[in-house]
Amino acid sequence: MHTNILILLILLLLTSWLYSTTIYIPIDFPTIQAGLDASQTGDTVMVASGIYFENLIWPYTHNIKLLSELGADSTIIDGSSINRVIEIDGMLNTSTIIN
Repeated sequence: MHTNILILLILLLLTSWLYSTTIYIPIDFPTIQAGLDASQTGDTVMVASGIYFENLIWPYTHNIKLLSELGADSTIIDGSSINRVIEIDGMLNTSTIIN
């Protein structure tokens, strides 16, 4: 019984990895928030260089990767001192990456 559950969990993890996609900002969506909202488990939101004036609310989706295409020096999320730049309400697992 435990072996069957373990095999099922492994298959589910592999399946989600195989069907993950990369969402490109601003090509696929004009804002980082729109890309995060459209993402599914295992997806990567890849952000192009530039300054993005946003206050992000992290979705309740696990294993999302939010990455800068060319690194932190070339991509800035400016929250305009309004609120937190990224607000996370809920549990994230160790596969969630913000870089």
